[in-house]
Amino acid sequence: MKKFFLYCLLFLFSGCYCYNRGGVYSEAAMQETLVSPIMGKILKSGVMSFLLYENNTYRIIKYDCQIDLNRKSVICRKYKDEVIDIKGKERYPGWYTAESFKKYIERSSTYQKYYKCFSEDFLDLSNDEKLKLIDELSKRKRTSEPKITNQGKIYVQDIRSYEDIPEELLINLDKMGVDNSSELNEYESRYLNLFFNVDPQIDLAGKRVAFLHYNSNKMDYFNQTKERYNNGSGVIVCCALYVFDPTIADDCGYDAAVVSWSKVLIPIDKVIKRLKNRK
Repeated sequence: MKKFFLYCLLFLFSGCYCYNRGGVYSEAAMQETLVSPIMGKILKSGVMSFLLYENNTYRIIKYDCQIDLNRKSVICRKYKDEVIDIKGKERYPGWYTAESFKKYIERSSTYQKYYKCFSEDFLDLSNDEKLKLIDELSKRKRTSEPKITNQGKIYVQDIRSYEDIPEELLINLDKMGVDNSSELNEYESRYLNLFFNVDPQIDLAGKRVAFLHYNSNKMDYFNQTKERYNNGSGVIVCCALYVFDPTIADDCGYDAAVVSWSKVLIPIDKVIKRLKNRK
């Protein structure tokens, strides 16, 4: 009875409530798309997330966003789009309805300035309209399309300057390359997904990724990335990401491979052969 009473109170005051418990936000998402806004001190760079309920399943979509307050412009990139199982998950970053999001942001004139860079009426949009707007902003063109083979996809480097990388990612460089495990953590995955402009359906977090050529392992690659960033040098160049088909991944022992500092694009079969020789 007490639990029911508390739930009724949450429902009555949902206009200003931040949903962060599985049993609550899962119910709320059935009524409308929820948004988890950029939080923290660095508002000019961060992650915007959306939780949708479609066809009896929950779907989460995440975007890396970089806000330029002087130019009143925003750069966004989708880096995750997946169906999730939220049963049993007790807590999650705060989710907001369109109404509660507006009330939350209107508490601070600073917050309002940043979100108005998306559009002047951003706070008045429904969450579905916010999602549509950000998705359009994220559809920047690649410098080149991935090469598709019967063994997998090849993505060439799409980032040419650290200025094109969100600050929220750059301040977390120290969380990348902390070990030589071939499995990527969330930060390493987001960095490589952005660097090669990988399709958002491909999530490299937890995947086995090899590093070849000049950078012989993951620590080497990210240590050089940190060193070049701290010294004001340019990003690592002449890079390609090879994402293998599942059967190839099982055969060579890796889901993907990064080749750096190579003046020519190495054929995917040669990369696979080198990985097999590592066994």
